Amino acid sequence: GYAYFSDIYNPVISLKEYAQAVRTFIPELYKSAPLSKGVLDLLKLLKAEGVPMGIATSSQRAWIEPSLASHKVSNYFDTIVTLDDIEHPKPAADPYLLAAKQLGADPTKSIGIEDSKHGLQSVKAAGMKSILYAKEPLTGQDLHIQHFHELDLPTLRSLFE
Repeated sequence: GYAYFSDIYNPVISLKEYAQAVRTFIPELYKSAPLSKGVLDLLKLLKAEGVPMGIATSSQRAWIEPSLASHKVSNYFDTIVTLDDIEHPKPAADPYLLAAKQLGADPTKSIGIEDSKHGLQSVKAAGMKSILYAKEPLTGQDLHIQHFHELDLPTLRSLFE
């Protein structure tokens, strides 16, 4: 954070000013970042099928909720677990276990979709099936995708066969 920033850029702002700038910038960044292609189609499909969905994130609620609202996708999620709700963030299982509990879902019959190593470790630690959304596969995912259009109900069900 600030130490790295100050070493490189030798800022003329204080740590307090830096922290305020980050608190302002990150929510705006989340709100303006586009949804990945195929995400909305997947959300609509799963909602139509009655699949309970939640978010388990290491981000703060103040960052996530405005982003979901700006993309008009809040209504697809039955629960949102953020950094504010847990003691141990990813790669610990806590975010996914709490989300599963709030959904009334058995973690061993649930799927976590992740885009990072720590996220993937969190899904696996929770005992869930894992989908990695990334250009390159990592170690341990049950399924690797590069595009959300690769996901449909038969593909998701196949993770449990």
